[in-house]
Amino acid sequence: MNTRRMVSLGLLILVMIISGCAGNVSTEKTKTLTLWYWNRSLDDELIKSVEKEFPGIRIDAQKIGGDFKSKLKTTLAAGSGGPDIVAFKDRVA
Repeated sequence: MNTRRMVSLGLLILVMIISGCAGNVSTEKTKTLTLWYWNRSLDDELIKSVEKEFPGIRIDAQKIGGDFKSKLKTTLAAGSGGPDIVAFKDRVA
């Protein structure tokens, strides 16, 4: 095999390796943040206004009822499944 063929084959292999490592590249530019809050502690219009102010951010607002403090502590202790943002009163902190 001549040198030119070796270089071409090497470049072809390199391109295939790089394209295989690229994986799925997302073109989506919207970031979704999960928000936990008590019922009636935040105004629904406030959440909508945040999404209008920051078009690249989507708020997945979840009203948490019942024993909010216990649910939050359990989720944090588990280390997964928790929200990105928590709106709580100072006594919960």
